[in-house]
Amino acid sequence: MVVLCLLFSPFLLCTFCSGNVININSTNWHQTFSDEWFLEFFAPWCPACRQFSAVWKQLSDEPGLGVHIAAVDVTESPVLSFVFFVRQLPTLFHVKDGVFRLYNGSRNFIDLHRYLIEKQYIHTEPISWYYSPSTFHMQLFFRFMELGMTITNVHQYLLDSGYPTWLSFIIIGSGTIIFGLVLGTILVILFDCIVPPRPQIYRFFARREEPRKSTISPSASTTKKTEEREILTPGTHKLSVDASGEHQDESEELEVRKRTGDSKD
Repeated sequence: MVVLCLLFSPFLLCTFCSGNVININSTNWHQTFSDEWFLEFFAPWCPACRQFSAVWKQLSDEPGLGVHIAAVDVTESPVLSFVFFVRQLPTLFHVKDGVFRLYNGSRNFIDLHRYLIEKQYIHTEPISWYYSPSTFHMQLFFRFMELGMTITNVHQYLLDSGYPTWLSFIIIGSGTIIFGLVLGTILVILFDCIVPPRPQIYRFFARREEPRKSTISPSASTTKKTEEREILTPGTHKLSVDASGEHQDESEELEVRKRTGDSKD
């Protein structure tokens, strides 16, 4: 069955892409970002696509349209079906200068011809910018999907060649790691060449706390000690604070001391 599909696939493609229908795939789809295009997403095994192929060919042969009529085979370019978020077949997109619009009208020749001639697409809301295939992030998404499809094809090729599944995973994993290391090294060298390294920022290490020096000046310390050791003379009336926190008259304390001395004599 696979051999028969491979043998008859050129005839199927000729049937779908005959006339002036342009074949769009993963290698040339960027040309749809300029001028005006009408895209059809189809599959050779789709019955609705086979019925619609005659209308699409008739539209491509119509003179004076000024629109590129193109078709995308999702079996040959499955990544594009992911980028355009194709959910059913056939799916039609109108593109003008990178602005994509999904066509949801009738699929007969008269309505399609009127849609282009009368420019009815201006009444259709364009695809949101985050879904538009012409944006940078969607093109990056396309690259990642293409890489994933490449890895899948390599895995299938290894299995068809007789390699066991675990060995295929090891080969693909090792190749992915080596590719990542090489790419990272190239990026580091490239950034070092473009952006010169900045001077090293001084690193501050924690230092041991030094003992705090006394902030009391010698004169203040001497004054304090003098006040503490001040000899009270008779007749002075300074108040001191006892242990209980009450003020006492120093002259009274001196008289008490004298009386105590006289009693001892």
